[in-house]
Amino acid sequence: NDAASAIATHIGGSTENFVAMMNEYAAQLGCTGTHFTNPHGLQDENHYTTATDLAMMMEYAMQNEQLKTILSTYQYTTSSTDQHPNGVQLESTTFEKMYGNEVEGMTIVAGKTGFTDEAGYCLLSYAEDGEGKGYICVAAKSQGRKGAIYDTLNIYGTIDGGYYAPTT
Repeated sequence: NDAASAIATHIGGSTENFVAMMNEYAAQLGCTGTHFTNPHGLQDENHYTTATDLAMMMEYAMQNEQLKTILSTYQYTTSSTDQHPNGVQLESTTFEKMYGNEVEGMTIVAGKTGFTDEAGYCLLSYAEDGEGKGYICVAAKSQGRKGAIYDTLNIYGTIDGGYYAPTT
């Protein structure tokens, strides 16, 4: 959240300017049920979106190679510093519990997790079937830390004839 605010200030000159840019861009994408009030997504009654708008944002993101790379990266090691000469390894929560629980015939390519008390555990993801056809899934208000992941696997599993859902 601090990083999102810092990036917003760097790009927009202030978080308020950046949020205005976010709202303008969402409107350009055709999002009609979205209104941002902050760059990080923490709860605010005037900060909201719809599953449809999230899907439109993901569809757009997958057309941008840099965004696709970022959203599909499982692990990343930062540059070295004096405190961390080997860098710091970062791991995406998007792919947590997915490996070893794959949906046959589908590859989850990219995604973004989220959580607030009000929204529950959420996962916006993009997957492709064996023929390269793309699918977008929005899982929201899931129960438990891994709930959105298992919900997503179950939804993608319905596309290719079902999926055995892990329970732990």
